[in-house]
Amino acid sequence: MTTAREIAFYTSAGQHRMFQKWMLTFFGTLELSGPELTAGPTTHGNTSIVLQNLTYGFEEACVMDIKLGAQLCDDEAPPEKRDRLEAISNAMTSHSLGIHIAGMKVWKGKAAGGWVTEVRGVLHRQESRMYSASLLSAFGGHGKALETALKQEEEKAKRPPNDEDDDSEDEKVKKVEVLKLIDFAHTNWTPGKGPDENALQGFSSTERLLAELIK
Repeated sequence: MTTAREIAFYTSAGQHRMFQKWMLTFFGTLELSGPELTAGPTTHGNTSIVLQNLTYGFEEACVMDIKLGAQLCDDEAPPEKRDRLEAISNAMTSHSLGIHIAGMKVWKGKAAGGWVTEVRGVLHRQESRMYSASLLSAFGGHGKALETALKQEEEKAKRPPNDEDDDSEDEKVKKVEVLKLIDFAHTNWTPGKGPDENALQGFSSTERLLAELIK
């Protein structure tokens, strides 16, 4: 299920191209039906959003969903919901670090992944407020396939930028890693209010913790 606010955020993202680059491709909405489906006060009927499959193109994809921010609900939430989510934040790493791992799947074996650090700059320049939004990352977990993909990526970086074969070669290159922002059910564009410090706290913690793990 989705919310009217989330649909509005995706449909207006074209006006914020720098931010849109780090969102999953939005294909539209899908109306679901069935006796087991019920719409709560925050859902938009039985409507679901249809998004890009982040793991497509990977062999044995490793995936991690990192929830950003110490504050998990927006200021419009009723007091009882704010109190409940504040208690949840205090009981997890959300309160101290501004992040918590909502879910992950890791394949055994040799694997490695990188972070596209441009996201920090986008969060600084784009004025929005995101509550319970996530960083979703995926990278190849198949050792040999990942090694091949890394070599292909290195070779592609060495080629001249005007190489006529770029389009055909891109189709053959295996994916190494990808990073996107997701979960915008409680997100608004906020012109004039500056960057989202709540989300940036979580992003900074993620960068720092990953850097420490690499060391």
